[in-house]
Amino acid sequence: MIEGKAWHCKVTEVMYPICSSRGSCNSFTCDHREDYHINGWPPKILPEEYYTNFEASQLGITSEDSQWLIEQTLLSSPKVGLLYRQSRDGITFYDFWKQCEWYGSIYVLYKLKATNRRVGGYISKTLETYEKEGVVNDPNSFVFSLEKKIVARAQPNSFIYFQYGPIFWSSQWKVVLGGFLVSNSFNQIGTSCGMDGYTMPFENNEKTICSLSGTTDTVSEYTELEIWHIKE
Repeated sequence: MIEGKAWHCKVTEVMYPICSSRGSCNSFTCDHREDYHINGWPPKILPEEYYTNFEASQLGITSEDSQWLIEQTLLSSPKVGLLYRQSRDGITFYDFWKQCEWYGSIYVLYKLKATNRRVGGYISKTLETYEKEGVVNDPNSFVFSLEKKIVARAQPNSFIYFQYGPIFWSSQWKVVLGGFLVSNSFNQIGTSCGMDGYTMPFENNEKTICSLSGTTDTVSEYTELEIWHIKE
């Protein structure tokens, strides 16, 4: 660069998390460094025909399951559309954000390996909120067991973290459900009961078997992860 002169350019390719595809620059430093988005601008819009009431799920969701999941959102006659499937779209947090950024009102659904149980959580705030703030309290969020039809709704001391993958936390920063999306060898999530924030019950009087995993383990392997958008 010649001293006193500025480069005049448009950003044509974004290398996360340097700058926004909407930005212009007067140097090789992006003007809008704080305003990056993995999926660029404008945001990805899920086509209307993709909203199928869980019919596209590979987690064995029945019509009864579908109705129950919709009822838990307390939304009026919503539709659901598949945003992300890990086996299809990739396992890292970059793959996750690329498909799900800009969306709010989403379901996170896991299928656990040991017991074949389907467990998950719901958030009402957009993922852009988590991108900017990191850890967020969402009073409309909840964690659930689809097999047991049990819901643990958010308490004031609950937190959700989505920067590197969906995680529902207790107030002691212990994972109730979720984990980081890091690599193809990382397919484990935390599944804990009896925590405040999202208090999932135990299945036995000894309080050793969690109603999420159906086991005594607080870490569970999973075979699939799906993210669904709930649209009114």
